[in-house]
Amino acid sequence: MTAIELEIERAALAYHAQRTAIELTATDYAEWLLTLPPGQHNYYAQQGFEACCAVAAFQRYCLEWRGFSMRDYFVKCLSYEAFRFWSTRP
Repeated sequence: MTAIELEIERAALAYHAQRTAIELTATDYAEWLLTLPPGQHNYYAQQGFEACCAVAAFQRYCLEWRGFSMRDYFVKCLSYEAFRFWSTRP
């Protein structure tokens, strides 16, 4: 892992740690499932709400919905090079 990738990984962990400031709900889960492509929708629907509370994509959906933007967080926390690398990834 490169230094930039490590910086992004650490920032992502810190971003997701904000999840403790919000409550994840079954309504969030149902709405998140609707945003997923069919294959992912089916997979995560089978996993259930409780299991998906640990899924980073679900956590991010809930954080973003409540105004905790990952992009804004990364702008503040990452170096210019790391942010540029992260923001140009697919």
